[in-house]
Amino acid sequence: MIKYLATASLLLAGAYLSTGASLAADPGITDSEILIGDVEPLTGPPALLGVAASIGHKIAIAEANAAGGINGRKIKVISEDDQSKQEEAANAVTKLISKDSVLAVIGEVASSASLAAAGTASAEAGNRRAIS
Repeated sequence: MIKYLATASLLLAGAYLSTGASLAADPGITDSEILIGDVEPLTGPPALLGVAASIGHKIAIAEANAAGGINGRKIKVISEDDQSKQEEAANAVTKLISKDSVLAVIGEVASSASLAAAGTASAEAGNRRAIS
């Protein structure tokens, strides 16, 4: 199930990227790479779910890269541990968008952390497009 969700996320990113005009101008995209952030609880009580989701994402990304990536660009993922805490989720998303300049953020298995991350992502992204 997690692998299918990760694949769906990558398909959405691919659909976004296939629109053409915005490709190299968007943060997280170079001529050879697409940078995506992954926020999960990798430590703490729900770590089993977060680690499983993260592995599923990595498998889907490896498969996409083995098939040539998206429009010839390899996908690179930066993982952040939010410990399933709202504040940590918000901080992780802020780092991924502001410091790492990712194109998209995927992940999070806990609804409370997801909501905190989504609010932060919306605020941090500003005029950038949202993929959900």
